[in-house]
Amino acid sequence: MAELALSSTQVNRAALTPMMQHYIEMKEQYPHAVMLYRLGDFFEAFFEDAELISRELELVLTGRDGGKAIGRIAMAGIPHHALDRYANQLVEKGYSIAVCDQMEAASEAQGLVRREVTRVITPGTVIEEGMLAAKKNNFLVAIANGADNWGLACTDISTGEFFVTQLNGSDLLIQELLRLQPAEVLIPIDVPNPQLFRGSKADKADVFWEGISKKNKSILPEPYNALPESFCYTPRSQSGFALAEAKQRILDTFKVRSLEGFGCKSLPLAIRAAGGILEYLESTQKSVKMPLQGISTYAIADYLILDNQTRRNLEITQTVRDGTYFSSLLWALDKTTTGMGSRALRRWLLQPLKDIAAINERLDTITELFKQHSLRKNLRSCLSQIYDIERLCSRIGAGTANGRDLIAVAVSLERMRDVADVVAKSNSIYLKALQSVPSELLQLGSQLQKTLVEEPPIYITEGNIIRSGVNEQLDFLRQQSRDDVEWLAAFEKQEKERTGINTLKVGFNKAFGALQDKV
Repeated sequence: MAELALSSTQVNRAALTPMMQHYIEMKEQYPHAVMLYRLGDFFEAFFEDAELISRELELVLTGRDGGKAIGRIAMAGIPHHALDRYANQLVEKGYSIAVCDQMEAASEAQGLVRREVTRVITPGTVIEEGMLAAKKNNFLVAIANGADNWGLACTDISTGEFFVTQLNGSDLLIQELLRLQPAEVLIPIDVPNPQLFRGSKADKADVFWEGISKKNKSILPEPYNALPESFCYTPRSQSGFALAEAKQRILDTFKVRSLEGFGCKSLPLAIRAAGGILEYLESTQKSVKMPLQGISTYAIADYLILDNQTRRNLEITQTVRDGTYFSSLLWALDKTTTGMGSRALRRWLLQPLKDIAAINERLDTITELFKQHSLRKNLRSCLSQIYDIERLCSRIGAGTANGRDLIAVAVSLERMRDVADVVAKSNSIYLKALQSVPSELLQLGSQLQKTLVEEPPIYITEGNIIRSGVNEQLDFLRQQSRDDVEWLAAFEKQEKERTGINTLKVGFNKAFGALQDKV
């Protein structure tokens, strides 16, 4: 079985089968990612990627014919419907995944089935519900260096949040990274065949460069060597972080003429970092356009800075003894009923306010809720029926939502009306903001509920999502489909009686569009 150890970079491409030649072409475009190549009902990996996922996912390593002169090559695969589950395991280990999907049905293909990379899943670009922690943001961060100053941009594409800042000194940058706990950090480094540098979640320096030779560590410029060793770092080309290119990319993405409204016009390093993130999203998300809310600029001077040691000693998000969430301060305080509330509470605890007026506004709201039991009880009841609108809207904007996501949005918008009624007499600034629900949102929720069935299937391709009576042409086609099924059943019964063959079956052959008899 020595032939299974062949590498995709060493194999003689001309001797490969046409399909494997195409696989190599796709792999060369994403050398830093694990290539998952759709073959029918499976996503397959070949060569060194097959060995990797076989090891990391505990899959059986098999082989496939690579060509007469090549012999068998390594292959391992996963069912296409289980992509999210297995991708989550790989992402948690710090790997990126290039998903090469079939763009046409095999029955319609002329020669090789057309396949394209539709998305690159990385630790910082996850939007799938099953791959995200509901109570914690999944931040993608980019940093840009200028002398002793740093620009930092951060986004959570699962919620659409996008904010930037500029920092004086590497110490402040390190503290901000430790506060954010990003899933992935982009750094501008020109390297051939950039690969994903994976950090240890256990904060152990001796395994930070696991699988990376000592020689490769010198690729990182001096300023980046001091960064925390617990994060996943992805080197990117310097060109995406160039100031002029970054500024234009921001203007084009958000369709604005100036950065003044974002508050970062005079922060060149922050602009460079933001441009680096947008370039990365363009290159990894392909046909999926991430619906970002716009850029918010903040200054760390506006908040109380808690260094990592202080956060650790205060056990804000994890305990000192074993580093678990259980028994931490956040665990004790978090009685929220939505994922949105949990994420907001985490941010508030890790980034305390310094402005007295802003602090008093929060305290006034807390006091009102504490004194008015019925208000608190009714508000919690309403909020418990609201889904994670932030992440639902992100999936809808990205075009990856299903029918159940749309129903969840409709139900949540309807409950917002109830929230507005509950807080109608409140005087606190936070609750006043909930007293009015835009009519457009209420109309959208009503339209969704009138259009969609109450319990739609998980996958849109299953059909039966739209209610009867919404569209006459759709109702006609549905009835025609039912009539066809009934006609086939009647025809089968008739043929059984005519021929006397009880095992005769009549079905429709999708490949040729014709009836087919089977005995």
